[in-house]
Amino acid sequence: MIQGINKGKIVYWINGQRFENSKDKRDGREKAERYCLDNFLNPNEIQKFDSRTECDRYEFLLNEQTNGNISNLGHHFTLKIQDEFVNANGDTIPPITYEADFIYKDKNGNRIVEDVKGSEYFIDERFITIKQVFDNLMKDKGLYIRVCLYRDKQWVEWRIGEKKKS
Repeated sequence: MIQGINKGKIVYWINGQRFENSKDKRDGREKAERYCLDNFLNPNEIQKFDSRTECDRYEFLLNEQTNGNISNLGHHFTLKIQDEFVNANGDTIPPITYEADFIYKDKNGNRIVEDVKGSEYFIDERFITIKQVFDNLMKDKGLYIRVCLYRDKQWVEWRIGEKKKS
C-alpha cells in the first residue's frame, strides 16, 4: 500500500466484530480502538483489511481453520520475489516484494499463498507480472499465488488467461 493515499473502504476486525471507515475518515480505526479500550483488549490486536471482500475471506478462512480444513492461517505477509542488486550501470535496483493477503496450510500440509480480489477488474498487468514471476520462481516448492474472487455466493479461483466478465 502506498503511504498517504486513501484506498477507500478499510475494515478493522477484532474478536469477530467489524469496524468500517467511511472513505474520508478514520472513524473505523477510532471505533476499533474504542472497542479495545471498552473491552480491555490490546489495540495492537486490531487486524486491518484493505476491503470488505478481504475481511469476508478472512472470516471464511477462520471458519475453515476451526473446522480443521486448514491450519497456520496468517495474513499480510511480505514475500521477497527478487533480491536487491547492482546493475551494469552501477545503479542499485531495490528488491521486488509482494504482500500476500493470506498464507496457510491445507489439509495435506501444502502451503497456500492467496490474494483476494473484489472482481477480475482489479487484476492489473503489474499484479499479473508479479504473479507470473512468483509462480515461476516457486514452482519447485509447489507454491503459486492463488487468486480468489467471490462469485455467485461462493469463493472461486481465478486463473491467468481467463476472460474478464463484462
